[in-house]
This record gives sequence, structure tokens and C-alpha cells, in this order.
Amino acid sequence: MLDGYEGWIHSFYSYELFGKFEKNINISKYWVKKKFTNLIFNDGTSLTLSFGSLLPCLEFDNKIIIKLYDGREGELDKNDLSSYENPLKLCEFIDLHINQFLGIQYLWGGKSSFGFDCSGLIQTILNVCGVSKFPRDTSKQINSKFLSPISGTPSKGDIIFFKKNNIVNHVGIYINNNCFIHSSGSVKINSISNSSEYFSENLKSMKNQIFRLSSYVK
Repeated sequence: MLDGYEGWIHSFYSYELFGKFEKNINISKYWVKKKFTNLIFNDGTSLTLSFGSLLPCLEFDNKIIIKLYDGREGELDKNDLSSYENPLKLCEFIDLHINQFLGIQYLWGGKSSFGFDCSGLIQTILNVCGVSKFPRDTSKQINSKFLSPISGTPSKGDIIFFKKNNIVNHVGIYINNNCFIHSSGSVKINSISNSSEYFSENLKSMKNQIFRLSSYVK
């Protein structure tokens, strides 16, 4: 896994995906940047893929093709994808795509449009925006080499961590200098400023600290 988490797959599912294709076809990796996109197969059936899926794709004739382990081929809409090698900048992503997550249910361990936990939401957004080594868990995210603590007014793309009893247990990402998006019950927008319509008394009662990403990311 990109974040160092270990996973496994049964040997039954192993498959040489691209061995049968011509040498002049380019194989590229793409992130799904939309909440959901459909992989459309030649027989008219489809498979729903969620935000944050990382896909090895074949590129030719201005088409994006993916080949499954069972030999089926499907076509993807390139407008729903973000290049792994040339990802969107974080602030651009926030402006164009962040609202698509509102209302997605909280799911412990979730890191897709089918459900997010708080750290899964932040990690998946940053992955799609080029921060591929950002840690999975909140307790490790706050110590990431990509972040530096700041004081003063937060800006778009800053990360806010919350502590209870001096233990980091929640995280969100600023979408402007007043409000942040996070997953708590569902993905929502809140603020700790009592002058904001998105004010959250529950979060304000917790200690918080704001961090800024390395400038090259934003």
C-alpha cells in the first residue's frame, strides 16, 4: 500500500494484466477524482469505481482502458480521472471537487465514496493531489513530514487536528480561512468560529492545532 499499510490478495486473483498488448501502448496510473465513475464494459455492463481508486490504465486513441484480471476490458471517462504523475493541486481540487463529498456517511476505516472516517477522508484527498505517502491514521498524520504547525489565520488546504484529553482523535481540512470539511457522522462543513453559520460547539470545546502542507503540494 502507498501508506505502508499491509494488505493481501489470494493468489487465485493474480493476473498479468498487460502482457498481451502491443509494446507501443502506454500504461499509466490514474486516480479517480470524482465521487463515482463508471467503468463501461464492451457488453454494456458497468462497474462503479469510487473516488481515490488508483488504476493502471491503457492509453490509446484518446481512450482510457482498464483490463481486469478475468480478461474483461472497460473504458473510463478521462474527465473523471487525475494523472498519478501530474496530479491536481490541492487548492484547485478544493475549488472544483470538494463539495461532492458532502453527506457521504461516516465509516470507520473507510477511505472511499462508499464511506469515510476522518483520517481516511484527508489521506484520500491528499493522495489524489499528489501526497502519496501521507499516513493513514490521525495520530501519525499530525507528525507527517509534509506538515508544519502554524499560528494565526488558516488558509485553504491547511489541516486542523483536534485533541481530547491530550490525545489526537479527529482531523479536517480547511476549504477557506473560516471553514473546514471533515467526516463526523457524515462528511460535512464546520467551523470553530462562533461568527460562522457552520459553527460547531462540540469541536470548539476540543483543543485544536493547525498545520500547513509543504508549499509544493498546495
